[in-house]
Amino acid sequence: MSNIINFTFENLPVRIVDRLGNPWFLANDVCDILEIQNTSDAIKSLDDDEKAKLEVSPSFNLGLDYRVKEINIINESGLYILILRSRKAMQKGTVQYNFRKWVTSEVLPTIRRTGSYHVKADRATAAQLQGIKDKVHRLSFCFRKTGSASNEMYNLLRVKLSLRNIADISENQIPQAHAILDAITPHCEAYGDYRREIDEYALSTIIRQGLPFTPHLKRDLRKIGCEVGSRPDWVALAKLI
Repeated sequence: MSNIINFTFENLPVRIVDRLGNPWFLANDVCDILEIQNTSDAIKSLDDDEKAKLEVSPSFNLGLDYRVKEINIINESGLYILILRSRKAMQKGTVQYNFRKWVTSEVLPTIRRTGSYHVKADRATAAQLQGIKDKVHRLSFCFRKTGSASNEMYNLLRVKLSLRNIADISENQIPQAHAILDAITPHCEAYGDYRREIDEYALSTIIRQGLPFTPHLKRDLRKIGCEVGSRPDWVALAKLI
């Protein structure tokens, strides 16, 4: 299985896939930093050995929408080609120039030497951590069991960010934590709206119409309900990262 190395550069995500000891970059991350508008067009001219598609695994620490099934990745050669196409990457003082220097002078040499690259990160401030907690708290009200919903969201963050405790989150992981929660926000809110519709149907039937909660009504509710998947094994997922 490929390993994922997550870090940020000037608050932008840069994710590297370790494939058999060779670093492959998520093409979208590189193009975003280099201000290349269309990733697909940018990598189309790369040689086949400079690009690949990676099937997304639930255990990957990527912070992507669950509907994303595969991603474009590029190796060092492909990375250099995209950098050379960027004029700003050659202009001192630009974000793109700093990115080029950082990747070629620091990140890649360190990965070759040690097999990994770790950014020494400061612990998130109390205000930054509270921002995450506030977002989790707000989303939890989309569900009847607010406590369970909060725990599931914290488990999701711990697994995706490789944390033992949410309080251990670093300052440079805060943007990714928000991105993870933002990705599930529309789905949580959609479920909250759906749940309120179910409640309104039950209120109208049981209270306003005075009908008893019979197997017939239960069957009607089940028809407009949804199948609930099994709870993920967060401990097992954490071991895969």
